[in-house]
Amino acid sequence: MQLKYRQAVKEAIAGVVRERLGKARTISFIHDLAAGHVDVVDRARFIEIVEDELISLHEGSIARFRLGAIEFRAWRDGWR
Repeated sequence: MQLKYRQAVKEAIAGVVRERLGKARTISFIHDLAAGHVDVVDRARFIEIVEDELISLHEGSIARFRLGAIEFRAWRDGWR
């Protein structure tokens, strides 16, 4: 499942960080993205994967999502 939606996961993570979304807005953002890109049977798992990636996101992993350190820090500071 991860390979099937790899690009959608990357878009979700990058979108949350670039838009500097807080925790509450992130939930609806991920659900909206899933509704547009992920099959119904895979949505719960997709959402779980994105949430796990966000929780574990750090400066050493941001390159996978084509994020810069400055935008990551700005998001992280607002996320806390």
